[in-house]
Amino acid sequence: MRKSFTEEERRKEIVSLVAKQIEGLQPGARLEKVAKALGGKIERSKPVKRTAETLPAGLSPPLVQQAFTMAEGAVASIPTPDGKSRTVFRVADVIAAPSATDEEAAALKAELGRQMRIDLIDQYVAGLRTRYGYTVDEKRLVEALGNPQEATN
Repeated sequence: MRKSFTEEERRKEIVSLVAKQIEGLQPGARLEKVAKALGGKIERSKPVKRTAETLPAGLSPPLVQQAFTMAEGAVASIPTPDGKSRTVFRVADVIAAPSATDEEAAALKAELGRQMRIDLIDQYVAGLRTRYGYTVDEKRLVEALGNPQEATN
């Protein structure tokens, strides 16, 4: 119990220390100052895609997820996978995705239309269930809508 409490207190101390160090950093400021103060090192990763199958060393899926919510030049920190320290990172560049081809746009439009139909049917069925208190055989509903692959899942 004491060990768990001590580890939790240490984590809180690390979070506080890192927050103080990165608080003063403005976009464009150098991370060397933070690295030196915290005894860390600076590593620049290769560009990462949101849906990357493999990530460069030192990058975790939660870090990448957070990075994609940040603006270029923004600085943040995230716990390391073992929870014993934190990774401080900056979004150096935001590389815009290329424009979609006509085929990709058509596929996206079709998928969005399909998802909207599913949402509307779900809303309709939920309304009927609430109003009349009955159940629906989901498998038969999917089959009736012409998509037997989903009915087998």
